[in-house]
Amino acid sequence: MMAHWIAAVNDEPSPTWDLEEGLDVLEEVGCRHVALRAAGGKTVDEMTDEEYGHIVRRVHGRGFEVVSYLSRLGSCTLDPEHWAGERERAVTALRRAGEVGCQAVRVMGYKRGGCPGPERFARTRERLARLTEMAESAGVVLVLETIFAPWESVGGSAAGCLRLVESIGSPHLRVCLDPGNAAADGEDPILLVDLLAPYVADVHVKDARRFGSRAEGFCLPGDGVCDWPHLFGLLRSAGYAGPFTLEPHLQQTTSHHVTGREGFLAAAARTRELLASAGFSVEGGTGQ
Repeated sequence: MMAHWIAAVNDEPSPTWDLEEGLDVLEEVGCRHVALRAAGGKTVDEMTDEEYGHIVRRVHGRGFEVVSYLSRLGSCTLDPEHWAGERERAVTALRRAGEVGCQAVRVMGYKRGGCPGPERFARTRERLARLTEMAESAGVVLVLETIFAPWESVGGSAAGCLRLVESIGSPHLRVCLDPGNAAADGEDPILLVDLLAPYVADVHVKDARRFGSRAEGFCLPGDGVCDWPHLFGLLRSAGYAGPFTLEPHLQQTTSHHVTGREGFLAAAARTRELLASAGFSVEGGTGQ
């Protein structure tokens, strides 16, 4: 079987974003690779350097490795006046990733706003090209998460995402494949893999209850509309060599998704079952 490893978003097991609680659950499922997103009520982008340093010391002190920095780069409009703040966030994220030896920094889609399609694509490409140049200088890879909701857009569609990545043409811009997001936003997850497989550097594992709608939320992989058994098979056939990152999103709070301990344990077990069925080996949650 092809050897692989599982990572996990650190705050998913804890509805309060408690770092220790989250790490306890990751330890319970045998996962030692952390996608660092939030702790202590703050996202990584909101933390001061002192707060971030404390979190990283605790993560490392407990024997975990930070493998991706889940910034919310993007997630703003493409108005030129927002570039200065975006650049400042990018400088911080890239520096912090380098400080912990993390090679991947997540970037989200930009707000669609009032831009017409062609102009929005051109502005998105220009913004991502600038960020990619910064990532290359820092020796880090930007990983563009596939989210196509009405308020955010990665090229507007799976095909638009492919066009963006190919037009920038840099090994420092890759894709974070999130079939659950895509399905909830009305994009075919199978097409997503077919188009983007050569550029995928990370896979977020969640499943959508309903195609084209976020209203009903997310569920265990294999219980929704994503057809994860088939997706894992496609990724194996494509020779995918990156992590599978657990981000189940089984609960919705007033402002964000989490999963909780029991749901996270169930999602980890289900993901391992599906990966094994597709021919991946993920013993211990680490690369073999």
